[in-house]
Amino acid sequence: MATVAIRHWKLLKLLVIMVLYYFACLHNKMQPLDVNIFGPLKRFYKVEADEWMTSHISGRISDYDVAGNYRLIVNTGSLR
Repeated sequence: MATVAIRHWKLLKLLVIMVLYYFACLHNKMQPLDVNIFGPLKRFYKVEADEWMTSHISGRISDYDVAGNYRLIVNTGSLR
């Protein structure tokens, strides 16, 4: 498990992606972010994942396929 996490952290660093953590006491302050950003992101990802599953009968989405699906969402401008 630790080696997977280290690989992911190295990939995030390579792609210049910053991961932000927040304290549990800030949950009520972060609620608008969940509603306005992550809600639509989850909805668009579900559509992309469903399309991927119907076109790939293998039945399992790998980590690389997850990144590809998010890339499709961002490149098509669905979140703008």
